[in-house]
Amino acid sequence: MTLKKAFAFFILLALSFLPNASSATGFEEPKVEYSADSYFEAEGMTMKSMVFHAPGKERRDMEGMVMIIRRDKKVVWQLMPDMRKYMENPIEKADRKSDDLSDYKVVQTVIGPDTIEGLKTTKYKVVMTDKKGNRQTGLMWATKDGIMVRLEAEGEHDGKKMKMKNYLRNVKIAKQDPKLFEIPAGYTSMGSVMDMFRGAQEDARKAQEDADRKAKEAEAKRAKEEAARKKAKEERDYTASERDYTSGERDYTSSPRQKTSTTTGSAPSSTDAAKDTAKKLWKLFGK
Repeated sequence: MTLKKAFAFFILLALSFLPNASSATGFEEPKVEYSADSYFEAEGMTMKSMVFHAPGKERRDMEGMVMIIRRDKKVVWQLMPDMRKYMENPIEKADRKSDDLSDYKVVQTVIGPDTIEGLKTTKYKVVMTDKKGNRQTGLMWATKDGIMVRLEAEGEHDGKKMKMKNYLRNVKIAKQDPKLFEIPAGYTSMGSVMDMFRGAQEDARKAQEDADRKAKEAEAKRAKEEAARKKAKEERDYTASERDYTSGERDYTSSPRQKTSTTTGSAPSSTDAAKDTAKKLWKLFGK
């Protein structure tokens, strides 16, 4: 279990998020209905939410999300107001995790009375130790009605240390509107977190299959284009070879005529023949 997860369990324990958290620490669930501003600080980060509580019910309004914990129904609803959708998860599933509160030894000590945010509280020291010896320690301030007004915790997990703080402001003890703890009208179910996880896995599988299909199609297209280019080149090479052969054949055919013309010279004209004949007659009869 990571350090953040260990502290998350400590927070859940202290704020009674889990149905058995109050009995594990000796604290009872708040007996009164109230609302308050809740602040969580850790690692330089501050997160604000609004908390509404009634026996067996709790609601936390955070940025972009609302969480309704119905211990009386043993379910947790996670609302997404922007989408007007919600997810539902049984609380029992969280209790059956391997890293549940049964993995911790919890020791609490009363320090004494104290006043926090104008409220009379009792200050407690709580020490949680898991089976590996990792310890988280904290100071808690709770009213007599069980409202956890403040928590300051620090701990070490696998050699890493962390400090955190959770506190309430503007605590108003008053009856809460029952509608706060119900799924608003018009919201549609997205299933559970596991359904969403399985859906994401299925989407990822389909996306991978689609990517593989497109890759195969692209490879087949490249192979086809390469075959077409190879065939075109072979046809060009064959045509060029055929032209070279025809040209060579013409050269071979014209060579004998050119050779004969060069060796024998041009045929004598009729004028030259007549002159030659006249010369022969003069030599024979002219004397």
